[in-house]
Amino acid sequence: MKHSLRKLNSFNDLKKIKNQLKLNQSIGKRKTYFANNYFKKIKLEDDDSEFKSYFLDSHVINILQKVSHRKIRNLVNEFKNIRNEETSRTLQLRFILHSICNKLRLKFGAKMLSFIHDLPILTRPNENFEIHNNLHDIDLYEDYDIESYSIEKEYRKIFIGFERLEYNDQPYMIVCDRNGYLQARINDLGFLEEDFINRLKFNLFDMIKDGQFSYVGAILNCYCSICSRELTVPESIYYGIGPICRGNYYF
Repeated sequence: MKHSLRKLNSFNDLKKIKNQLKLNQSIGKRKTYFANNYFKKIKLEDDDSEFKSYFLDSHVINILQKVSHRKIRNLVNEFKNIRNEETSRTLQLRFILHSICNKLRLKFGAKMLSFIHDLPILTRPNENFEIHNNLHDIDLYEDYDIESYSIEKEYRKIFIGFERLEYNDQPYMIVCDRNGYLQARINDLGFLEEDFINRLKFNLFDMIKDGQFSYVGAILNCYCSICSRELTVPESIYYGIGPICRGNYYF
């Protein structure tokens, strides 16, 4: 199906074109890549402090082992060893780690965070954990990142990363090929976004099920599909095209 060429002058123009290219299928008939939704309902609640959490301790440990912030990973490692003890340190760690997970749920949505939760956890080589004595130094308002991953299976290699757009505040997962070029975007409901850039040319679940995972850091390297320069701004990574190329080219 061909579409008329239009010049892109702003994100709003790009959004209008994107909306025009959506399939006429209902959402119920589209394939979702996020099958589970573990964090829909509150699981822990403390009436005295009005603290609520959508997570169990095991969920918190599983998710926060995947963040890029080394100090938080240190706290997770400590919490794994003392979570069954009734100490003030345990209560403090539980509050901090659950608070961060609740923040990540707001950032990425319950379905995407459930997907991240299910990703295989890899043991990090050569990482020595330390106990931080002053828990009051932890900044719960910091923007914690979920790390990106490379996935290899036979001759294929892809990268997946997680971002949040600044201009419309929407979370998404991006999939790049082995050269760092955008292959697909998946929204926070788990649906592959059908648009004019690229298509997912392989089964992502098949790669995740049998592939070999490696950490690649908090920010996924992605390159402009027009000029091949590295993209650093979330919006540019989202579209796979930098701002200059978006202004100069017709689609």
